[in-house]
Amino acid sequence: MTGSSSKRETSGERAIEALDARFRTSLEHYFSRRIRDRAETGDMIQEVFLRLVKRGSLDTVDKLGGYVFETASNVLTDRLRKRRSRREDSHEEFDGQIHGDVDFSPSAS
Repeated sequence: MTGSSSKRETSGERAIEALDARFRTSLEHYFSRRIRDRAETGDMIQEVFLRLVKRGSLDTVDKLGGYVFETASNVLTDRLRKRRSRREDSHEEFDGQIHGDVDFSPSAS
């Protein structure tokens, strides 16, 4: 590993620790009011922190709290969108007695 990438990792870790100390409790409340799964809440908080660190310096952000919660809202929206699009438990298996016993194959015509 080069010295510069090591510095970035260290500064990134420090940034996450600072964000964690300042916003974790508020983000836990924010997410726990919107989703039930505590493990998923923790994952989403980490995703917020990672997105903020990937953005780069937060020194130019005027209202950091607002920016953090805007990011949290985006994380929540993305997560819910992903869950909705992959929701296997809401799919109903085909049952000929319920859905009819019609052959829709091209060879049936």
